Amino acid sequence: MKTFGKLILMLLLSLALVGLSGCAGKEKATGEEQKKTEEVKENVAAAADSKNDEEEVHDFVLKNTKLVQISNISTRVKEQHPDLGPFFVIRGMDERGQKSELWIKDMQIYEMIDSN
Repeated sequence: MKTFGKLILMLLLSLALVGLSGCAGKEKATGEEQKKTEEVKENVAAAADSKNDEEEVHDFVLKNTKLVQISNISTRVKEQHPDLGPFFVIRGMDERGQKSELWIKDMQIYEMIDSN
């Protein structure tokens, strides 16, 4: 009977040990999940900021240039000014129906290219 009692005691202790080790893994996993959710929130905030910047540039272009339709807004580094960082590159149609490309940085127009 003593061996049977020891066997049951060992079984209960092993189950408790397995249960506790599973909880420790979950705590590590939740910590990693929290870090991932924080990173996602930061990325979403950065994306929202870039959307706001694009909207501001869109409004600026329509108010201050002869472009009447904007087809594309992207960001690129200008080869002549690599030290200034990324520019907003806006492509669209002007009043005469020609395709145009604008390079804008800090709400200043650096270059406007008309194509036939």
